[in-house]
Amino acid sequence: MQYIELTINKLNHEKNITIYIEDEKHINKIKITFAIPFPLEIINGKSDTLIIPVYANGLINQAYIKRKLYIETQEKEELITEYLEIPNIFLFSGVNYIMTNYKNSILKIKENKI
Repeated sequence: MQYIELTINKLNHEKNITIYIEDEKHINKIKITFAIPFPLEIINGKSDTLIIPVYANGLINQAYIKRKLYIETQEKEELITEYLEIPNIFLFSGVNYIMTNYKNSILKIKENKI
């Protein structure tokens, strides 16, 4: 399985992340907007991560954010998962181009995370 991963390299105060997916001819476009309760953050050099799994048939039906929280009272970091609402989406056949509106972000396609 592949997945789309979005991280940040500089703080951004946006509470909406929009992902655009275009077909190889740049004619058809899918727009997915995630309303997140808190912007992505960086703690101890590690960014929160938006993860969007993509199944072998091109189906996208889930998305979540892995957040690292620092708990002052315990002086430790904790990793939480925040699930986001997303409709069922199928990627276009052939090449897909993926972009985002989220400033200071890095988009990657990775393999076998889930």
